[in-house]
Amino acid sequence: MNVKLKLIFGSVALMAIISIILGFFYFYPYFKSRDTFLTIKSPKEVLIGVPFEAEINFKNESESTIKDVSLSVILPDEVFLVDEPEKRVVLKDFKNLKSGDEFSEKIKITILGEEGIIKQFEVKISYLPEALGPKAIFEKTKKFEVLVKQAAIKIDLSSPQKVLNNEEFEIKINYQNISENDFSNLSLELNHPKFFKIKNSEPLQINKNSFEIPILKKGASEEIIIIGSAIAPEQSFFDISAELKTFIGGVKQTINKKSANINIASSPLAVSIKVNEQQ
Repeated sequence: MNVKLKLIFGSVALMAIISIILGFFYFYPYFKSRDTFLTIKSPKEVLIGVPFEAEINFKNESESTIKDVSLSVILPDEVFLVDEPEKRVVLKDFKNLKSGDEFSEKIKITILGEEGIIKQFEVKISYLPEALGPKAIFEKTKKFEVLVKQAAIKIDLSSPQKVLNNEEFEIKINYQNISENDFSNLSLELNHPKFFKIKNSEPLQINKNSFEIPILKKGASEEIIIIGSAIAPEQSFFDISAELKTFIGGVKQTINKKSANINIASSPLAVSIKVNEQQ
């Protein structure tokens, strides 16, 4: 009986040892195929409207070839590729990478929208280890964040708080490039209700409600003065806004926007008549 037990236990132990050895040789390529490194270089903070580069580096440090290597980058809202602003995901295939091979991919990006928020990017690399067959898909994912500071071009819009019906008044729009980049082909669009009429401006408008800015060098500041009037119900309010736009990949996008709220005051003549009636 003892001999039989010893034989049984011996057989079980032998099978266990064989399983461990076979498992080691099967999973060894799996662990070695994970010897890949993904790094990302990007600025920690950017100005709205200023293009910047994110550099993605990937290296195969395993002992075998990895196949069908592909890169994907998911872009957050209001983040645009400079050359292809309609794309929301960056996709690129690199085919096979031998042991020791690497690639570097740079993507040029511009961020628009609100200031003072953090944009998070997700970078994903997928590949097939040569030793494990076509069903063993590996993925490496890394995220990076960029703080969106203020707009690259500041705008100040000043106007009176109250105006009289059909009385001419002045609106001043100052804008300054606070970035280290020169901007070209800008336009400043004035948004206002139909009852506001522009009488004059300096410089003169070329297009309706739009001022073209061919170039704005870094540190430069300029001013637009608009003379206009409005006719609307007394004690009503209306908004006037200045919207600075630039072209990204042939598409107009807003860099910065400022607005003013104006009140149509009661006519002094109407107040005088009411006072006289009370007397």
